[in-house]
Amino acid sequence: EHAGKEHIIHHSFSLAAPVTDRQRLSNTKLSFNKYSGVQDWNNAIFLWVNLNTGDSPNEFLEGGRQITWFGGSRMRDDSPVIVKLVKFGKEGRMVTKKDDEGGGDGTSDSGTSDCVSSNIVLWCRRHQPEIKKFTPYVCFGRLGYRSHVIGSNPLSFVWDLLDYDGLKCHGDLAVRENFELFSKCEKMV
Repeated sequence: EHAGKEHIIHHSFSLAAPVTDRQRLSNTKLSFNKYSGVQDWNNAIFLWVNLNTGDSPNEFLEGGRQITWFGGSRMRDDSPVIVKLVKFGKEGRMVTKKDDEGGGDGTSDSGTSDCVSSNIVLWCRRHQPEIKKFTPYVCFGRLGYRSHVIGSNPLSFVWDLLDYDGLKCHGDLAVRENFELFSKCEKMV
């Protein structure tokens, strides 16, 4: 499968790892927890999100501009990966022109916003109940921290999709249609 976690992790490593690491690990298989919703790298984090399932409350909000994500049952606010997620997410949150100028209210006269670089990457897959299978994972770009419920179990986060405009207006119709299909996923009741 070319869009499963294992393929994505190995392919990402082959593209992004330093040559020395790729050479050193060329005949080995990278290990990862296939049940975890987080893949922690040295300089980035992948969030894996399941949509459209009865046991996963993840959903897109605000017309696809935000997404919810719930940490695993063993994750706490002080878990190293959660601390790193919050740090990376706050570094990558949306920053409007007025915020940069000290206004800080999240608006600007021009209505434009910029975002700083983010080290959190969103990967989603959608459950298809009619065939009882998941779609392959799809990358929906970078995430910025919006909020989370401190002390909740499981931890409950809301993330901003920093590449929302690029996904909605992408030159490739298939990318736009795929994002539209995924962003309409709602919680199963």
